[in-house]
Amino acid sequence: MQGIRSTAAVSPSISTGINFLLRSRLSSSHLCRAILGDRFLLRPRRKMASHIVGYPRMGPKRELKFALESFWDGKSSADDLQKVATDLRCSIWKQMTDAGIKYIPSNTFSYYDQVLDATAMLGAVPERYNYTGGEIGFDIYFSMARGNSSVPAMEMTKWFDTNYHFIVPELGPNTKFSYSSHKAVSEYKEAKALGIETIPVLIGPVTYLLLSKPAKGVEKLFAPLSLLESILPIYKEVIAELKAAGASWIQFDEPTLVLDLESHQLEAFTKAYTELESSLSGLNVLIETYFADVPAEAYKIITALKGVSGFGFDLIRGAKTLDLVKSAGFPAGKYLFAGVVDGRNIWANDLASSFSTLQALEAIVGKEKLVVSTSCSLMHTAVDLVNETKLDNEIKSWLAFAAQKVVEVNALAKALAGQKDEAFFSANAAAQSSRKSSPRVTNEEVQKAAAALKGSDHRRATNVSARLDAQQKKLNLPILPTTTIGSFPQTMDLRRVRREYKANKISEEEYVKAIKEEINKVVKLQEELDIDVLVHGEPERNDMVEYFGEQLSGFAFTVNGWVQSYGSRCVKPPIIYGDVSRPKAMTVFWSKMAQSMTARPMKGMLTGPVTILNWSFVRNDQPRFETCYQIALAIKKEVEDLEAAGIQVIQIDEAALREGLPLHKSEQAFYLDWAVHSFRITNCGVQDTTQIHTHMCYSNFNDIIHSIINMDADVITIENSRSDEKLLSVFREGVKYGAGIGPGVYDIHSPRIPSTEEIADRINKMLAVLETNILWVNPDCGLKTRKYAEVNPALTNMVSAAKVLLVGRVPSMYKNRLQELCQRRHWALPQYTASRAGPDHSPLVRATVTVNGTAFHSPDDSCSSKQAQDRAAQVAFEQLSAEDPPSAPPTAHSWPLPVALGEFNRFFGILGFQVRRRGNRSVCGSSSCGSRKGGILERSFSFVGALNEDAVNNNQVSYKNQLQIYLQKKNKGLPSYFSVHDGSPIRHFKAIVKIDGQSFESTGYFHTIKEAEQSAAKVALMSLFPEGNEQARISSRFSSDLLAKGQVQVASEPVISRSDTITNLKYLRPNVGAHKMDDIISDGHGEASGSTVSPPCDQIINSAKEVMNTDGSFRHSASYTDEHNPEITINKTDTVSLVHKPEAVDVMKNGKILPGAMSDDGSSNSNASNIHAKTATEPPIRRNTLLLCNRVQTYPNKSALVLPEGAIPLPCSDDSWVAVSFDL
Repeated sequence: MQGIRSTAAVSPSISTGINFLLRSRLSSSHLCRAILGDRFLLRPRRKMASHIVGYPRMGPKRELKFALESFWDGKSSADDLQKVATDLRCSIWKQMTDAGIKYIPSNTFSYYDQVLDATAMLGAVPERYNYTGGEIGFDIYFSMARGNSSVPAMEMTKWFDTNYHFIVPELGPNTKFSYSSHKAVSEYKEAKALGIETIPVLIGPVTYLLLSKPAKGVEKLFAPLSLLESILPIYKEVIAELKAAGASWIQFDEPTLVLDLESHQLEAFTKAYTELESSLSGLNVLIETYFADVPAEAYKIITALKGVSGFGFDLIRGAKTLDLVKSAGFPAGKYLFAGVVDGRNIWANDLASSFSTLQALEAIVGKEKLVVSTSCSLMHTAVDLVNETKLDNEIKSWLAFAAQKVVEVNALAKALAGQKDEAFFSANAAAQSSRKSSPRVTNEEVQKAAAALKGSDHRRATNVSARLDAQQKKLNLPILPTTTIGSFPQTMDLRRVRREYKANKISEEEYVKAIKEEINKVVKLQEELDIDVLVHGEPERNDMVEYFGEQLSGFAFTVNGWVQSYGSRCVKPPIIYGDVSRPKAMTVFWSKMAQSMTARPMKGMLTGPVTILNWSFVRNDQPRFETCYQIALAIKKEVEDLEAAGIQVIQIDEAALREGLPLHKSEQAFYLDWAVHSFRITNCGVQDTTQIHTHMCYSNFNDIIHSIINMDADVITIENSRSDEKLLSVFREGVKYGAGIGPGVYDIHSPRIPSTEEIADRINKMLAVLETNILWVNPDCGLKTRKYAEVNPALTNMVSAAKVLLVGRVPSMYKNRLQELCQRRHWALPQYTASRAGPDHSPLVRATVTVNGTAFHSPDDSCSSKQAQDRAAQVAFEQLSAEDPPSAPPTAHSWPLPVALGEFNRFFGILGFQVRRRGNRSVCGSSSCGSRKGGILERSFSFVGALNEDAVNNNQVSYKNQLQIYLQKKNKGLPSYFSVHDGSPIRHFKAIVKIDGQSFESTGYFHTIKEAEQSAAKVALMSLFPEGNEQARISSRFSSDLLAKGQVQVASEPVISRSDTITNLKYLRPNVGAHKMDDIISDGHGEASGSTVSPPCDQIINSAKEVMNTDGSFRHSASYTDEHNPEITINKTDTVSLVHKPEAVDVMKNGKILPGAMSDDGSSNSNASNIHAKTATEPPIRRNTLLLCNRVQTYPNKSALVLPEGAIPLPCSDDSWVAVSFDL
């Protein structure tokens, strides 16, 4: 076919068809003549004012699907594929001509997607596909659509609110545009050569840009609409060629006009068509819209466009547009293409009602300017009802597929022209009446049960955090649990078994045996791959919606009612014609069988009510939410039966939740309310230990994330990989998700197999914004469409990536870890070099890293410089980290502290300190210490102290982290955060944290969600854990004394017994020169305990104070006085913030702790107030920074003493001891 040609080598043709036509290499127009006959070209026909927006591409029996897949598998040639495509186009044009359609579209056929066709036309190929110019062939075209072994596909997402998916253009300021596909002109010429005049259809320039996204590496705020002036020259070239070819009409599809656009976006339409006006001169121009109402402002702008001849409106889903035409009027002399035949459903048109609407419009626009049309392209409905030989005759009389809708359009057009077919209209009226009165439509018991749901809120009794705790105890899953979405590859043998069973060619016993063998194979495979939560693979199911519809009442099914979903993928939606109920269990038998084959958790697999609704042809005689509630009640019974059968994990897929979201924001809240409610109905009665999963795919979920959270599922798996992790951005912006979540780690719609490193890197990105304990690892979607040769290695790499992360050996992290090691050891940063060999398409890279004068080499070849450097870093890190670090300066004695190092970490962690052991030392020789190994106590300061609540939030002193720590310690559920804003133009946020059913609200509104959540966490912390506050208060006093002494040496084991409140603390020392010190610390319940210390530590400690400021911070002051020379005093003061603001202030006076309380405003109401007032007036040296005390070490004063480099003797040294300071 012209316009898209093959530049890749293809295998010899083995396709079926008219072989002599292939051998003769006829042109496409001659091929059509050969297929259809010359008589077709000669018959004159009178055509009424009728129009079809678009038509299904796959063929009545999915001919294009099989041709595409044969070509992709290398079983047929490009010529074979083009022959099938030409055949389909010719037959479609003939069908419309025979039906008397006047305005027949061309360029609506596509090998994959119409938006991708527009990308090819504009030459907007992303750089990764190595496009070098010229006409785009199948190799580049299908690489963009499906990816290849080297690069991933472009993103795929839903086409507005349909189940069709389009390929999202990737654009940037440096995108180069060129006229690179002449498909639109070629197809017009192809039809014209047959004597068929068509309207060439193009995706409009503004819609194309509004549907685009910034390319990789481009600033996310980049607006593709800024490229309008860059693409219009290409459109001008296409228009010029179409004019030269003889076109009289051209159709621009601009469906984004039905969205809630901003003023500058609407202005782009005026700009675009004003710029194209001169090029379009001499052509009739149609602007086509569909899927919803055109807002009043958009209607005003487009109907005022110059050079535009007509406007197409969807009057099925856009009833308000009809009112707008009636109230605002319609521009004189323009054509109105009235979309009164539903292009998205399969119900026969109510011709009498549509004719009445058309007559009303005719009075406004005039008979000559009114054109009968479909509401949108017929590609969203099935092809031809004639092929349905097994459908119930009564139900069949209620239906119309694409072929029948073409006839309906022409019948209405003829009626407007005064040639009404009375018999046709009468038969249609009889069918409408039959449907309304049929007893098979109504079930009163079902309607009563559904009506009872209104006004009630169905939720599980326990919050999600408590449920997850209960489920973990029962399931005992690892961190980063792995699972798949549900389906496994469906082989030809498997499909044959199902087909033969339906045709009664094999017995039920044979069928069950075959399916059981397939399930066992899938279960064993998953166990071999070491997947944590298994699925049975769904071998008994042909489609995730049709399977359930076949077992529910109120559904009908077709044999050939296929609809394109994306590429070659087709679905066969069931038809919901009546009230829905569940006569018997649908999945329990297979799920129970699968669970008996393994000790691992086996997921029960169900399709949710909203997805069944949105992926079916739904009855249009009652509101959609009523039908959805009926389905929800049926699924609820299935969930309860699965639980009773011992299935502990049940997945209720809601893949199409986002798809049904109305395009207008004003209508979205109502939809989300009943959609989320329907999901909760299905599982509101299960036990806490039953884990409910759901799955969503290929939509933009960020704008409905709060509704997703409101679904209250325990785990959600969601498409992510193909959309450049757009989903993760919502979590970076502060949205918190407390349940389990599994963003897809690889794209299953591409045959490409991702590497372990690639998947691990993707998981790392997730871990940057999601908590480890809630993250699941899974593919994007089900594996039904893939082959085992693709699935096995992909899942192997997925599980390997999860395990790599579990043991902390993530390849992409070794460079970072090596750099941190160098910084800790005060070495220069690592230096990397790389060498490259092999061809460009398959490079072999090795790397060397030099660390502290030693070179380390990558152990083998890598496919990229980044990977090679990381492997070299791994070698260096593992070798260097195993070596002992450089020795610290020698010391004579080690001073044991009252608790073990682990206890220090516990207390110091509250204040932001980290205590580490450095080197091996022998501790003091006293009998109480024994001979043990100790280490130097280092202070790693992380105080970013806050002076008030705003500062606490700005500096991220994390009340949230502390709250989570205490909740885990107390075995309580994890907190769930929710936020609301005040509605002002400059948003301010208030947050609520929920813990085990209790809610705690932030103290006010804050500038960011993070600040509000910090405040809410603080309120919860203060309310729930007074013991935590007491511990923090004790710990702060304890750590201040240690800070006053500076860096000292500690024992590795406790030398006293202790309780949670720390009693009887004593500092022990060798039996040399002991001094008494009375004012060290108290447990808060009694007098201070006496302790013994050795000089000069008593002098260093004796004046340490900490005083609470009114803003919640405390001032740390220390005075060091030399007892031999009292005139020499060293004073240090600083102000820092506690992680928790204590409710009381404890100060030391005469060796005792004086308790005092603080009021909410920070003022003191105790006898500590005088001390507080006194010290509050002392100006601190520095605020909001690190504590200003140096490391202090003591050495025996011996003649041979050599002090370490940088040591500064302190004036408090004496004849026995030397105290030295080291700068921090």
